[in-house]
Amino acid sequence: MSLSFDEAMTEQHTEQQILTVSELNKQTKLCLEGHFSSVWVSGEISNLSRPMSGHMYFTLKDDNAQIRCAFFKYSQKGNTLNLKDGDQITVRAKVSLYPQRGDYQLIVQSVQMTGEGALQQQFEALKKKLAEAGLFAPEHKKPLPVYPKTLGVITSATGAALQDILNILSRRYPLVKVRIYGCLVQGDSAPADIISALQKADTEGLCDTIILGRGGGSLEDLWAFNNEALAQIIYTAQTPIISAVGHEVDFTIADFVADMRAPTPSAAAELATPDGQALIGELKAKQARLVQWVQRFIQMAMQKNRQLHQRIRHPKHFLQIQKQKVDMLYLSAEKSVHEKLASHATQLQQLQARLSHTHPKTQLQQYRQQCDKLLQRLITTQTQQITRSQHHFTLLVQQLHALSPLAVLSRGYSIAKSHNKVVSSIENICIDDTLHTRISDGTIISKVESIETL
Repeated sequence: MSLSFDEAMTEQHTEQQILTVSELNKQTKLCLEGHFSSVWVSGEISNLSRPMSGHMYFTLKDDNAQIRCAFFKYSQKGNTLNLKDGDQITVRAKVSLYPQRGDYQLIVQSVQMTGEGALQQQFEALKKKLAEAGLFAPEHKKPLPVYPKTLGVITSATGAALQDILNILSRRYPLVKVRIYGCLVQGDSAPADIISALQKADTEGLCDTIILGRGGGSLEDLWAFNNEALAQIIYTAQTPIISAVGHEVDFTIADFVADMRAPTPSAAAELATPDGQALIGELKAKQARLVQWVQRFIQMAMQKNRQLHQRIRHPKHFLQIQKQKVDMLYLSAEKSVHEKLASHATQLQQLQARLSHTHPKTQLQQYRQQCDKLLQRLITTQTQQITRSQHHFTLLVQQLHALSPLAVLSRGYSIAKSHNKVVSSIENICIDDTLHTRISDGTIISKVESIETL
């Protein structure tokens, strides 16, 4: 008996186990994780996202394929890389599968930069180390001489950088001598070759300034100037060093350690030497000022000479002047003598008048007149004083009489005493007390028989 296609498929399903999608994804996940427990994969980051959870999700791709990656927060401990789209990285990961979507993915365990990224990481680490050691300190930088006699150039003897430097120097400051120390500037042997050339240029002591440089290139091309040993040699060198490596956007460790950094080799030649044309212009200006000063000095000297010439006189003229001075002095002395005599005569008259005024007879007459005046003033003053005293005495007697108790008694009043005390209240006496009553012309003695209250 023949079976249809649908019947045949139904019979086959009943003989095999049927898996759900979840079960299939789960078994696939276990298979992948068991077979690829740890793999290293390199590629470029794209579609990087950082949700609030702290996890990182991105796609790792190359020219022909891509794969999703999950970098969980707990695996990021110790990771200092600031990942971004376009970075070339190498990850250590395990292959897995996201069951909910059935997506094949990598669970990232660690990340390393590759290519220029790794070199940049090494560059930043060395830069931080040397900065902390003080190799970049501004106070250690040596000043460049203003007018160098000899300039040392450490670079490739066949490179374009050397020609650029020589062209600038010949045009800008042709007086300077140039000593070329050829060396490798790229490759594994370049750092040792550069160090050897730099030590030679520094220890010879023939150069006032040293230019260390090369033309532009990639980070790998310039890597020889990111050498720690080279940085130490630059730091300890006695000769001022200008670092001119690459283009303006390129920075190397040598740039930070050197006494001055130039954006290009041509710029280093300009920094190392003065502008010849400017110096010539300055010299011409100074020459013009010097000529002007000399001319002004000559004019002033000639003017002074004319003045001195005008001041020169014949001896006869000098004698005439002196004779005139003698005549003036004679007249002045004569006038002074007459004035002195007149002054002494006046003083003599004044002294005679004072002597006449102070004669004893005159003074005695003056003293008598003064005595008469004083006697008259004394009599007048004494009479006035006696009159005032009598009047004052009369007033005092009248006041005393007015205040006397006897005057009060003469007006009909009396004073009662008991036990030699004035009775001022009925509380001061008792029945049968003896009273002594004083009136104006005597005393009445009585006995108290009764006391009445007002």
